[in-house]
Amino acid sequence: MSPNDVKKINKQYLEPSYNRRRVSRRTKERWRLIFKKSREHSTRNKDQNHCISFTANNSKFELSTDYNNQSPDSNNYKITNFAENEAPSHTEISGSESSSDDSDSSSDENDNYLSNDHHNNFSMNNSDNSSDSDSDSSSDSNCDSSSDNKANCSHDNPHSSSNHNFTKFNTDKFQGSLTMFPEAQLTIADVIFMITVYSVQKNLTRKDEDDLINLIKILAGPKFASWNASQYVRDKTYNPPKSKINTHFFCTDCEVILITHNNGKKMGKKSVRCKDCERDYKLTSESSNQFVTVDLSYQLETLLRNEEIQKDLLQTLDVRNENKIDGVINNIYDSQLYRNLQLFSPHTLTYNINTDGAPPFKSSNCSFWPIQLYLNELSPQIRKQNIILGGMFLTSTEPGPKLMKIYLSKFIDDAENLMKQGINITLLNSNIQRNFKFHCLLICVDSVARPVIQNRYQYSGYYGCSWCYDHGEYNSSAVRYPITENDPTLRTHKDYVNDVEEVEKQKRHINGVKGSSEFLRLKNIDCVWSFPVDYMHGVLLGVTRQLWSIWTTPNTSYYLTPTDRKEINKRYLCIKRPHEIHRLTRPIKTMAKWKASEWESWLLFDSLPCLVGILKKECFDSYCLFVSSIFKLLSGNITEKNILECELDLLQFVGECQQFYGKSVMTFNLHSLLHIGQSVRLSGPLCSSNTFIFENEIFYYKREINAAHGVSHQIVTSSLKKNHIRRNIDNGTSSMICRDYCKKLFLPLNLTNFLRTNNDAMITGRANEPNARINDLIRNLNIPQIHSCKIYSRCILKKMILRSVKYTRPTKTDDTVIQLKSEKILQIHDFVVVDNTCYLYGRELVVAPAEFCTARLNHIYEVIDKQGGEIFVNANDLEKKIVFFSTGTKSYISFLPENLGT
Repeated sequence: MSPNDVKKINKQYLEPSYNRRRVSRRTKERWRLIFKKSREHSTRNKDQNHCISFTANNSKFELSTDYNNQSPDSNNYKITNFAENEAPSHTEISGSESSSDDSDSSSDENDNYLSNDHHNNFSMNNSDNSSDSDSDSSSDSNCDSSSDNKANCSHDNPHSSSNHNFTKFNTDKFQGSLTMFPEAQLTIADVIFMITVYSVQKNLTRKDEDDLINLIKILAGPKFASWNASQYVRDKTYNPPKSKINTHFFCTDCEVILITHNNGKKMGKKSVRCKDCERDYKLTSESSNQFVTVDLSYQLETLLRNEEIQKDLLQTLDVRNENKIDGVINNIYDSQLYRNLQLFSPHTLTYNINTDGAPPFKSSNCSFWPIQLYLNELSPQIRKQNIILGGMFLTSTEPGPKLMKIYLSKFIDDAENLMKQGINITLLNSNIQRNFKFHCLLICVDSVARPVIQNRYQYSGYYGCSWCYDHGEYNSSAVRYPITENDPTLRTHKDYVNDVEEVEKQKRHINGVKGSSEFLRLKNIDCVWSFPVDYMHGVLLGVTRQLWSIWTTPNTSYYLTPTDRKEINKRYLCIKRPHEIHRLTRPIKTMAKWKASEWESWLLFDSLPCLVGILKKECFDSYCLFVSSIFKLLSGNITEKNILECELDLLQFVGECQQFYGKSVMTFNLHSLLHIGQSVRLSGPLCSSNTFIFENEIFYYKREINAAHGVSHQIVTSSLKKNHIRRNIDNGTSSMICRDYCKKLFLPLNLTNFLRTNNDAMITGRANEPNARINDLIRNLNIPQIHSCKIYSRCILKKMILRSVKYTRPTKTDDTVIQLKSEKILQIHDFVVVDNTCYLYGRELVVAPAEFCTARLNHIYEVIDKQGGEIFVNANDLEKKIVFFSTGTKSYISFLPENLGT
């Protein structure tokens, strides 16, 4: 492009003006024309490389062209501030619908514009660093970010994984191929990638990330003093495609969708009129009447492309296919709903979903409602690490059934697509492409969200039970559910559909049903029993906490006096925890602040030894029925006989609660215990449908929030970015140093100093010489020649943390007791390593049923003698870990249920 062309553009579009908005618009038009003409000029001169630098000084602009190519290896080579403050030039302004704020910020960011045409190298010198606000607004002012993201990684047809071969992150915009640290052989791209992974994992703010880059620049030396990679450029390089995120705006009066905006395009001001109520809206990205959804196909395909995930999935499918139909329920694959789905659609994958409200800040009146899901066909640990975010809704009030229906409708559109078309995934171990279809199995929600999703009465209204037609009774200023002479009829999916049809015909509520649920659109969803009884909120935070409140109510015959509570507290604080129970004991006066996991430990292990002899006998015996039933339904190996026994015990417990404490305590949570047996039949053990895993993820969502505005978009973008980077570490860099560092950031803290024995024991700690007694036991092994023998006090065996009684450093935990394959209970005294083979030495614990034990309550035993016979066995004889605790006067052991607190 000739200098005359530039002068013409300057004269036409940059005449002096005091209107900042007008200058901003003209500046954008100038960049557009310059970009267009420079492309035409570069097309005519394909064999020449142009380095164009623009220097702006008020309304006077100079254009200089340099045809000399400097080699990066030349002596006078200098790192330039490449693509600093780069922003799109072709922002469209459409009259009054454009935001003046967006125009002004875009004008400031476009002071330094750089194009990359036909792989020509353009550099800019003396570029000023932009402020954080400039970087933020430039990042959000993408006119079409979907095309930019395709330059970084390929995401084509979401239903064909053959087109989803990830390409390396495009780091040309910040000179990623240049070596920054020669001794470590790390390029700029490697360093920026490690910084990005670190900031994502540690939830750093943009300011923190920029400060970290400045520190690296100083360490790299003066050669990189003028180099920088702006936040905008880093986002364009490492962020997932914005086109996978949709923002939906709705009418606050009619609660219908107004428009859907794809985040791959710029969102200016839009004037929209509701067709139903004719209310006018001026919508922006900050409007409160919006919710966000994320493409499920993209997330699932990205997940299943990962080699580790594929390996775990195939192993789980093999285990599932080997399961025998013998009526025993060990996991969700043995549930009736799951087996029915496999008969209808063999080899399909299933997922459980959840939505629940949580405050984004401690002092906030708002709540965010994420739609979360996980695949049932992944192992519990992998499942926990790979929660998929389907949507996000920030609201100042609790959503009603109609608003929840439109929120879920967009999610179910994706769910229907996954159910019908599925996703094609190429298996890495065989290079065979398979089509996986996905069906929703369970909707795991609490008692507040459940009726909203089902479009029915809350539990505080008549016919408020989700699983039966119990009318309820008004008592003590609320609807209660006392035991009646005739058992209420259980609801079925067919009954629910009939009730919905009657509602639509008669235009009134029928049997607590207000209308149809959005989940009726999904085949094989039982709109009654696909909503299992909520173990976390209903049993732990509901019934268990309610019982303690009942027992501490004054002026009753079962009242626990301050003296009683002092004794209970004394016993409770003596209890030590194994590593499998993450929360330690704390005084019972803090029970109001206890988490669900603390109530779980109290219910299953601690409460009976602490309450025995203190709580009134009939109340204690009744409570034992509750404890034994929940423990059995939480564990595996559940037979139909076990379920029937638990149903009878829970019926007796609920009836005695009404008899002992009165009708005023017959809450919905207590009533729901009558349906927990049927829920286990249909959806598997309680651990298969609890909401611990979802509540844990909500904690991490809160950590993604760095500002008060745009909470939904912050959480969605950060979560997608973290998963996008974590699953593409191997493809994102060729440096092994960079890969290892990035992978370790996402892994739990591992041992670095340990001895691995021949029988897969990881021994840690200081080695000591064996005493005479251990030497005698070793001689009995009949080993011809012993080369070495040491004893240790700590070990990790079969993924369980163990320690001996000689390791006295922990004061609140105890990991010394195990069960052997011979069913003996061993308290470990030493880990003996003989010629790199680990042996366990200790004493047998002699146990007997506790005084409160019954034929059905058989998971807690009292320790009669801690100094039983000596045991010296190979570490492979370990069967399971045992909870061992003392209340100060007596010691107990208890078996651990599977997947405790998960």
